[in-house]
Amino acid sequence: MTSHWVYDQNTLASHVASIGGEGSAPFMAPINPFYHVTVGENSCYGDQTWSLLDAMATKGGLNLEEYRANLTSLMGGDSPYGPLGRTIAQEDMPIQGPWRHGEWPPLLPRLLLRLRLRFHCCCEHPA
Repeated sequence: MTSHWVYDQNTLASHVASIGGEGSAPFMAPINPFYHVTVGENSCYGDQTWSLLDAMATKGGLNLEEYRANLTSLMGGDSPYGPLGRTIAQEDMPIQGPWRHGEWPPLLPRLLLRLRLRFHCCCEHPA
């Protein structure tokens, strides 16, 4: 995600011009203002998507416990993302490594609870 979150056309044009065009290897140098990950690694959005798709593929459909385990493993407090409550000051950006957006820690428990309630309510079969 070398240019993720860079929307200013002048910044992008300057970067491309400074490295000799889009086809050059340095085009992959990160200019993201928040985080720098190794080329080929996912942003937090890619990791969230991978967690869901892997849980679905592994279990043959939506399995919330597998999804929770995948998210915790890939993005939890013991992952390269760091502690869930980590706050990164603007002057410390860009950080080296993955960046978890601020909405993620409080959102995840609510999301999983809501999905669990909906999943159980919609999928129960009468005896």
